[in-house]
Amino acid sequence: MMSTYWEIFCLSFVLLLWLTGVFEAFNSLSGGRIRKVEAKDEVFAENLENWMEKGVVLLGVLKLLLFTVTALLGGLIYFLIGHYIPAVEGGIWAFVLMAVVVIICCGTAEIIARFVLMRYDLILLRRSVPLLLFLSSTLFLPFTMLVKRMSRKAEIRQKNEEDEDDKVSVEDEILSFVENSYSDDSENDLEEGEKRMIRGILDLSDKAVREIMTPRVDLDMLPENASVHEAKQLFISTGRSRIPIYGKSIDDISGIIYAKDFLNEDGLT
Repeated sequence: MMSTYWEIFCLSFVLLLWLTGVFEAFNSLSGGRIRKVEAKDEVFAENLENWMEKGVVLLGVLKLLLFTVTALLGGLIYFLIGHYIPAVEGGIWAFVLMAVVVIICCGTAEIIARFVLMRYDLILLRRSVPLLLFLSSTLFLPFTMLVKRMSRKAEIRQKNEEDEDDKVSVEDEILSFVENSYSDDSENDLEEGEKRMIRGILDLSDKAVREIMTPRVDLDMLPENASVHEAKQLFISTGRSRIPIYGKSIDDISGIIYAKDFLNEDGLT
């Protein structure tokens, strides 16, 4: 009976070793390596490129399998510890020993995968990736769909953050130029009013309309029966370029007069 558990344990460790090797081989895959493969086997190089495009899904399936195998190893180790060391069965020390043995197994698999199996990384990928793709489209299909959806959302979020960072960077550069616009030629320096205008433009996107609109009671307006002289005086006193004209009340806007029209005296007669 116990021999069966040891056989399952050895099989689980071999499976862990294989999955770790495939994971390391896929992680080390690069465009330069594919170019070297292409000189010898164009079909396999094309397959490698297609697999790299599906890297998120493949690595997700590999991690899920690694987690499952590691959990299976942990359960077997816990059972074997309880069988061979009855004194710690069901206690905290059983969990501690189980954790230690699992870490040793994972570490050993990592070392073997990196220093031994990596010599045969392309063989591992050629034999393993088609099986992983089959599993990702059948047994792990719900997991695969979830990974793809999360990946798309992460890409969109990252793109938005990059666009926002670029925008902030440009604004910072403009503000830095405005604040430090001093040169030997004083004619090229920005006037203080120009600096305020540029700052206002950059801050405009952060303002609400109600922050820049003029309250109705503060509007400079004229009734329809106002004289030309009154209009001139209002233009001069307020410095406005245009003034609304209202009818019965200030809510009844009937038109707008422009200061430029008052430059031609003959046109007002």
